[in-house]
Amino acid sequence: MNETIIAAIISSGVVIISMIANMFVSIFAPRKAHKKQKLFDTQWEVLAKMYELISEADSAFELHMSPLNEMRNEEEQKKINEDAANTFNNMTSYYLRNKVFMPLEVASKLESLIKRMHDNIRKYDRAKNGKRNDKNYDKMYEIWGEQRDGKIKEIKNDIEKSFRKILEIK
Repeated sequence: MNETIIAAIISSGVVIISMIANMFVSIFAPRKAHKKQKLFDTQWEVLAKMYELISEADSAFELHMSPLNEMRNEEEQKKINEDAANTFNNMTSYYLRNKVFMPLEVASKLESLIKRMHDNIRKYDRAKNGKRNDKNYDKMYEIWGEQRDGKIKEIKNDIEKSFRKILEIK
């Protein structure tokens, strides 16, 4: 009889422990899934905003470097120049604040893009503010072409593919 009572107690203990374990799983498993979903949502928002800022900065740079900019009056040129600087600074600042949400490969590509854009604008402005001669105009046009159709576009396309892969967009 004692053995039957002991077996019943052990069996009840196993059932109670199993119930407690199931209760913990039901409490903590959804939290983990919720945190993972929240992280994915945050990453999605960061990447979407980053892509928007890249596009804005690229458009502003292209306008700033456009040969047509030379035909605008001084006030219009100043506004275009300020817009290019502001959009680039916004993009860079946002990237620095949110790069933790990006895979290292994407962060590396973004740093490459930021560096290349910074170098281009510096070279362009140096040529533009130099002597007005064919050499400097050729340099300005060359940099504008790279910004529009060259390495910048190549890096942007690579970043876009990476974003699509992360976000599972085909």
